[in-house]
Amino acid sequence: MEMGNMIFGHSRGNYSIDRDAWSNVFFDEFIYEINADAYGCINGKCEYENDTFKLKSYDWDSECTCGLEDLIDKWWEDKVHKDDCYQMELIREKIKHGWTIDISGSIERPPQNMNFEKYSKIEDKIYKKLCKKYNLPREGCAVHCTCGLDSSFEEWVKDKNHKSDCRLIQPNFLYKPTGFNIMWYKYALRDSYINQNISLDEFREILRDCVKSYYEDKSKGVIKLIKSITLVSAVFDYDNKHNMECLGILDENNDKVIGTIYFDKEFGIEEFLKNYAIVKIERKEDK
Repeated sequence: MEMGNMIFGHSRGNYSIDRDAWSNVFFDEFIYEINADAYGCINGKCEYENDTFKLKSYDWDSECTCGLEDLIDKWWEDKVHKDDCYQMELIREKIKHGWTIDISGSIERPPQNMNFEKYSKIEDKIYKKLCKKYNLPREGCAVHCTCGLDSSFEEWVKDKNHKSDCRLIQPNFLYKPTGFNIMWYKYALRDSYINQNISLDEFREILRDCVKSYYEDKSKGVIKLIKSITLVSAVFDYDNKHNMECLGILDENNDKVIGTIYFDKEFGIEEFLKNYAIVKIERKEDK
């Protein structure tokens, strides 16, 4: 897990994912297909939902709305690391080199006159020194605890969960038929976690269904079904890869395309028209 996500983020889940492999599929076969951006926003709107899936961008302002974070803060109120703990020695080392402590007892940034290159080198030396002394890995060097306090917290909190409707834990992607979801850090599939251990091929199937549902939903906003006679025409391939086509809708004089319908090629035009009982179509603003 990325340090920023660990400390400030809220991307969590039962299983981590292979970012490279899953990102290629997610972007190529879903995000780009529905004209979304890297954050999960479509046409500037950062939340989209239909009967099949929900997509929302990372919630930068999210906070706990179920009370669990208040309980956690209360647990930590009177807790401090022991004097010989890695954490306390790390604080002392940083203070020695110009860092300051805020009112909560946490280390703040180094003095303003110390540039990034300089304090990065100092931090690197401190982390190397302490990790060697305590025989600890470099990963997690800013948060290691050797006095048992963090372990006590983990034991206390392990059976405590946010409520399902808590704003802090809402997924960025939800596939409604199975409940499969993804949570990511800042933008799509960065330091991401899933709640069900599915294969990449199963993930592709989910995305195909979502793309199909998106364009079916989009079509509902483009057309209005009313009585009596105009036929449709100007059929052309939309997306062979996902078996979708786009049907151009002509006006009553058959000389001007006034709208479009997206549909699954497997049904065919006649089946599509029969299912939706289309006998005449007029333009409606796309919502």
